[in-house]
Amino acid sequence: MNRSNPTPKIIDVAYRFHPVGQGLFASGRITHRFDHHGWVPSEFNWVYDCGTSSSIKSCLIPELDHLWAQHGHARGHLDLLTLSHFDSDHTNGLAELLERFTVDTLLLPLIPLWKRLELAFSDGVNLNADALSFYLNPVSYLLQRYPEQIRTIVLVPPPPPEAEHHGGELDDVRVTPLEDGDLRPTAEEALQADQQEELGQIAPPLRTRVKRLAPGAALQLGRYWEFLPYNDMHLCPAPPLSFIAAVQQHSHHLLHGATTSIGRVLALVTLRNLYDQTFGTSGAARNKISLFLYAGPIGNTLVTEVIPSTFQRPGGVETKANINLPFSLSSDCRLAVLYTGDGFLNSSRSVQDLLNILGPERLAALTCLQVPHHGARDNWATGHAKLFSPDIAVFCSDPKRKSPGHPHTEVIDDFSDHAIVPVDKKKGAIVEGRLALV
Repeated sequence: MNRSNPTPKIIDVAYRFHPVGQGLFASGRITHRFDHHGWVPSEFNWVYDCGTSSSIKSCLIPELDHLWAQHGHARGHLDLLTLSHFDSDHTNGLAELLERFTVDTLLLPLIPLWKRLELAFSDGVNLNADALSFYLNPVSYLLQRYPEQIRTIVLVPPPPPEAEHHGGELDDVRVTPLEDGDLRPTAEEALQADQQEELGQIAPPLRTRVKRLAPGAALQLGRYWEFLPYNDMHLCPAPPLSFIAAVQQHSHHLLHGATTSIGRVLALVTLRNLYDQTFGTSGAARNKISLFLYAGPIGNTLVTEVIPSTFQRPGGVETKANINLPFSLSSDCRLAVLYTGDGFLNSSRSVQDLLNILGPERLAALTCLQVPHHGARDNWATGHAKLFSPDIAVFCSDPKRKSPGHPHTEVIDDFSDHAIVPVDKKKGAIVEGRLALV
């Protein structure tokens, strides 16, 4: 008896880079044909970073409101939120985001206390500012302020620098079959002693919400999509042991003292003086860490359609324009995206370490690359575009700002053989595609 092939399940995917000027706010949505599949939930939403150095009121808030309106609820819901690092132009819209959305899973880079303090000093954070509490203990800060909005925080450690990881092997992510629509880590590990100490400031029920991803592990969505985070902190040179030891000596006051407590202020002054003596005032630690995020199809999926466009919303009405590609999309369409935040891909080692994590299958599926740090020359090197070879290179910046002048010409030139898409205060970018689960 002949049997006809079953009709493939169709999955629609769309991800956007929102026009927020000098900053980064990206979102995405996966929609199932619920009436045909019976999958619950019928959609999956994610956001990568939410901040700007341009106007929060005129640039970021309208984009948040537009995303919120698409949910059609009193409060929207995000299945996944990723914060690449703690710079304000990537995070200063977080409060506004959490006013509008609940978050199921929040991805944060796992950064030791000494490094978070180093970043705060290099960023010039005021010692009495509330923002410093975020640097000192981001997990505690977020869970105490937003216990109703954030369900789970997943910490992403850096991979061991001496090991080569090939997380891109598809066989690795098929080990545990998952229900369609469920997001699960492919591997977790226990929190270490220093992370347990940092959780001591919050109530025991909240501590159970904190997880630690295994190095090189991904978050798998059903049998057809994955999110692979990559923490590049192992590329950062460690400071002198004296600075690390001093931070450990004062860790109790730093982690558990109130913002205005004398003990915490004295500890911060002592460590700030030691930092200045050790590093000077060059701000060398700034942007030396970023949580990359790869998102793309896995398993027995076929990308049947890809439509990249730019969009604008003058007067609240969205208009799209097709992105002019320097070549024709082949029948073998690609749909994956790589978010880099303010990461560094300016050396052969930094690129190779990332490629080792991605593996050849993910790299071959990459259609869109968010160019790191708004196209800054210090974060890129000529010749690296061909190593990633995306169809589309997205530059999120405000070219009209005289300082810092992003994107830099030499970075743009490196992508001359690819579709270069500037995302600024007015124009955003969207990639829409369709998957067939076969």
